[in-house]
Amino acid sequence: MFWRRLGRNLLTAGPALAAAVCVAVGADHHAAAVRDLWLATALPLLVTAVGWRAWTAPEEGQADALRLRRLSRRIALRVTTVLATAASVGLPLWLATRGVLAHDVGVAAVWSALLAPVPVLVETVLWLFAPSGLRWAVRSGRLLEETQALAARVHQVRPLVFDPARGRYGRPVPRRFTPARGEFGEPCTARPNRGRIRLVRGRHDLGWVDEQWIGSAAVSWTGTALALSYAPGRTLELPLGPDAPPPTPSAPLPAVPVELIWLREHRDQRTEVRILLLDAVGRRLLTMSALGMRDTEVARVAQAAGLSYSCYELRLPADEPAWRSLPARLFPRRFRHVQLP
Repeated sequence: MFWRRLGRNLLTAGPALAAAVCVAVGADHHAAAVRDLWLATALPLLVTAVGWRAWTAPEEGQADALRLRRLSRRIALRVTTVLATAASVGLPLWLATRGVLAHDVGVAAVWSALLAPVPVLVETVLWLFAPSGLRWAVRSGRLLEETQALAARVHQVRPLVFDPARGRYGRPVPRRFTPARGEFGEPCTARPNRGRIRLVRGRHDLGWVDEQWIGSAAVSWTGTALALSYAPGRTLELPLGPDAPPPTPSAPLPAVPVELIWLREHRDQRTEVRILLLDAVGRRLLTMSALGMRDTEVARVAQAAGLSYSCYELRLPADEPAWRSLPARLFPRRFRHVQLP
């Protein structure tokens, strides 16, 4: 596969790169110093550029918008590569020789070096001003690709069916989904269970932090507000009733939550359960630990509070940083996101 791609790259990039090589070798072929200097500077760049994936078209089977985005980026990288190659050939030649030709080559090399980043920068800026629908399709296609790659990498037991209509840029179909009822229910509460925490910890005796969590943590619907208790004497109340005031700059959250996510993450031998509150466009407003709580009880609280409920269970690589993980992309944080212990 590599040699086949290398052959295609040579056919595509050959004329531009060969021209740059001819300028260096043919301008002063008898100067050994120029030849040695070129071999030390330009040759590594040439070898790298020829084997670069930017010289090939994006693979088939991708989302149309994502393939267009990658094609435009690769075209910009091709132009940048040619300019950088010309600079790497011309600058050593200019410094090692004298004469009118060397001066002209040096001027061209300097301009090539200065202009090399321009194609990539211009391409990036143009995509910033692309239609919002096109940018959304690109991000949705990238999420679909990452979801499929993750499922293949960690051998996901349950197939992840991607739904582009869910969330900010699309997300997998949840294991369990309950839509909002459009009405508010009776007060109810979900609390952590000691036995479930022991199962997660893998030991019978729990530490002081776990005991404190068991005695204070709760997710409750009071009839007028969603109350999140996360420490002794620490409760965050979010008014959600029919008489709830609209969000203000001093409100706990920047927007009214409309969906509650139950997210269970498996990383090797470690399991983490969290509760996420999302706004109307799928951005994350709040994150809270759900250690020891039952998903059915949390779902009942969400229904009583007039929120839709989605349950996700994902297997994730243990070596992947949290900010690059799939949940961080599926549920992007909104400005003024609240992180509860």
